Amino acid sequence: MEHIGVDSQPPRITPPRGPPLWDSCDASADEVLDALKELRFAWDAQVWRVAFAFDPHRQAILLVGGDKGGADQRRFYKRLITVADERYEEHLVSLSQQGKES
Repeated sequence: MEHIGVDSQPPRITPPRGPPLWDSCDASADEVLDALKELRFAWDAQVWRVAFAFDPHRQAILLVGGDKGGADQRRFYKRLITVADERYEEHLVSLSQQGKES
């Protein structure tokens, strides 16, 4: 049996500097999505935003995402939130139908 050495010092984890990686997105038109959140990250020199929410079963649902770099901010968020609202509503309908079939 081979033994693998383990460093006695645990790795140091520090929070990232700058804005948080996720935050509330309070512009949802649908009160069902009052808890809409926004995941923020950069990848390949692009600025990405992904809208997500937790469903009634407390499962995270990724609803829509896109590169907001260079986009008109108000138009980008209006579209992001509109699509997120529609998809979340579809998800709730799907959950409701699954509950009736059980």
